[in-house]
Amino acid sequence: MIFQNCKTFKAYKYLNKAERKIKSGNLKNVEFLLNKADTTYMGFCGNAYAEIDIKIVELKGKYFLKKKDTTSAIKTLLDNAFNDAFADNREVVNLTDDLLKRVYSKKELTEKLDQSIEAFYIKEVVSKNYSRDNIFIDFLNHNIRFYGSLIEPEINDRERIIEEIRETYFYKKITGKKLEHWELN
Repeated sequence: MIFQNCKTFKAYKYLNKAERKIKSGNLKNVEFLLNKADTTYMGFCGNAYAEIDIKIVELKGKYFLKKKDTTSAIKTLLDNAFNDAFADNREVVNLTDDLLKRVYSKKELTEKLDQSIEAFYIKEVVSKNYSRDNIFIDFLNHNIRFYGSLIEPEINDRERIIEEIRETYFYKKITGKKLEHWELN
């Protein structure tokens, strides 16, 4: 069971129930539970929001895999491939890495990822509360938002941004680079 220390939030309750259903193979109402988790009060902490968002993506990916829909699983998981700035996304990345390496060689993935990172772009994202420029990477025909940089990205910061992207768990895992500071006890 996930989120043992935060049972007071309803979002965690929905996630726990969805995870149990996925593990048991009983997929009825899983999408409903994940949608409820996504729209329920998540607390006041931005890290809690990030943790829940990442867990929803992980469970959606596992849900699609149980339904034998690998394409949807990969598409869903890639959404949070670079989302490790505020919460741990290693489960999402590990699952994504496993699925991608069933289709592509490590060399192919590394080449495609490096090309995608070199061609990153900045786009304004507007929400109801704010507007902010964000970094996007088009990898395997999927636009992935890079969440790492807390600084407003500037196009003239290309080298710093590329370096920061290459320090992510996703990049290191896909390319087989050393993961030393990512290995937690």
